[in-house]
Amino acid sequence: MQLTATIKKLSIVWMIYFIFTNSLQAAPITDLLANLAHSPQGQHLLQTQLGSINIPNEILSIFANGNNLALNTSEGMFYSADKGITWTKPSLPDSKSSGNYQMHSADGLIYLASNQGLYVSSNDAQTWQLLLAQAGITHFAVQNKDIFVATSNSVFVSHDRGATWHPTSAPGAYLNNINMITGSGQNICVGTTLGKPNYGVYISHDDGATWTNTLGSDQVQIKGIAFFKDMIYSVGNMVGADGWYEIRPIDGKVVSEKSFAPNSFNYFFPTTSELYVGLDNGFYAFHQGDLALLYNTPSNTVAIDNNDLYLGVAGILYHGELNNPQYPLQKITYALQVNTIAQMPDNTLFVATNDGLNIKIPSGIWSKTLSGKNVQQIVLDQ
Repeated sequence: MQLTATIKKLSIVWMIYFIFTNSLQAAPITDLLANLAHSPQGQHLLQTQLGSINIPNEILSIFANGNNLALNTSEGMFYSADKGITWTKPSLPDSKSSGNYQMHSADGLIYLASNQGLYVSSNDAQTWQLLLAQAGITHFAVQNKDIFVATSNSVFVSHDRGATWHPTSAPGAYLNNINMITGSGQNICVGTTLGKPNYGVYISHDDGATWTNTLGSDQVQIKGIAFFKDMIYSVGNMVGADGWYEIRPIDGKVVSEKSFAPNSFNYFFPTTSELYVGLDNGFYAFHQGDLALLYNTPSNTVAIDNNDLYLGVAGILYHGELNNPQYPLQKITYALQVNTIAQMPDNTLFVATNDGLNIKIPSGIWSKTLSGKNVQQIVLDQ
């Protein structure tokens, strides 16, 4: 259903109205603009059809499989079947948690964790199946048939792609990152981020029945964790720095340490042959105990499909080639479909899109209403 957004001035308050185009019946929906600076009476909105505007849309995670790309963003999911040339916005299983999703991929499947639980799609985000009805998921990891899910105080494990689950004992009060240690399938590695004295990296060798804190009394708040070539790699926030730890799983001993600038670490991305690391100053590969710079572009998230590298930087998606670091990163354009842009004389901006009405006040703060609605026009009604 297409909508027309009408901006109506009542006294000194601007109200948003929407009109169902098939009935022409207007109904007020919000007083969201009550505190906005208002346009002098008699001034009209300046409209530009099919314009371009930088709506905040942070990329949270990326799925890549051949020509198929999926972006989990603060504005919902975007999907492309042609490597980013065209995009659609598929329906998500829990629309109320749009922007709160975590996404992982394995064997061509897309896994999503929302406020309601863990879902999987086997047909490129067209339909979803609920695997685990569990609120408050903080993080999850997928390794072949094994899935590990963490909430604030519990861990759930499945060894059959989510067909059956069993809870484990929780090592600490809060969980931040979780990844599997390959081998027998009974090894789990968990990072904690809050709740003294439970900081640190915990390892279980018995499918979560018992746990060992590998960092002892260091009380490091874990920001990232990965298993690579029989070692655990972890980064935690310390006073004045981000600490890097290389941990031997069998006995939990820290065999090497290094440090980065504080809050500069973003993620680990292990593959079968490489451990990749995203920092604020670039994208690196971990080689022979040190980091080798591949691209000097910072990124918040990454996806790798054979030689294709996809980096997410705030609201920008880049494509590069892993085996050819000299290949310049190419920006892939994805965005909401902008139908109309309207600007008031005080620079308050209204952007009508196929997914709602975005509003930017003169101070630069964005807000949104009519989420999920295809807003075609903006009209000033005085």
